[in-house]
Amino acid sequence: MVAVSETFDRVTTVVLVACSLCVTGLAVHRELAANARSASAEAASKPRYIPAWRGFDSIGIHSGPTRAPVQIIEFVDYQCPACRGYDGVLNTVAQRHPRDVSWLFIHSPLSIHPFAQQAARAVECADAQSRFSTMRELVFARQDSFGLKPWSAYARQAGVVDSAGFTRCLSDSSSARRIQQGLRLAEQVNITGTPTILVNGWMFANPPTLADLEGAIDHALAGKPVVSTGASQ
Repeated sequence: MVAVSETFDRVTTVVLVACSLCVTGLAVHRELAANARSASAEAASKPRYIPAWRGFDSIGIHSGPTRAPVQIIEFVDYQCPACRGYDGVLNTVAQRHPRDVSWLFIHSPLSIHPFAQQAARAVECADAQSRFSTMRELVFARQDSFGLKPWSAYARQAGVVDSAGFTRCLSDSSSARRIQQGLRLAEQVNITGTPTILVNGWMFANPPTLADLEGAIDHALAGKPVVSTGASQ
């Protein structure tokens, strides 16, 4: 009986040690996985440099001085409430830096917004008559009336003179060209939401605050890196 008891005790000890090792292994695995997720999330939250950003010029709509030392690029959806809100930040920056900052607006209408593509075409057709800035501000301000009145009504309010030309433009495939180019580019650089902002090629994971945007501009004007982390320019 003593021998059987000792054997049972040894077996029990081995089983308990094995269980302890399994539990320890699972805990270490969970900790490593959590650390990996944390590192991945931290990396994803940092700005990243897009080397080909200077080639985006032909795809977007320009605004501001063409030779400005700082260029801000926005991937924009005109039915996006966040884009509407962020437009106030961009307007403030434009007022503060009338000579130092230029703008490039690239269409990126999201599929969740049913009128986003039509709004982008309306903006394109207004731009064809040099009324881009006014039309951009108007469609943002009137997002709640999309689908309730024709785009020509927005155009008239934005000061578009040639109403017939604007209407023809809306149905012309040429007005969709830059929109499709913008969507392809957004996919290539892995943009999943709007607004997405770049400053001299540095793309922010989230729209930078006014203070962050001003800081990035100040760094660029001083000849410093726009951000302190990421790929080299």
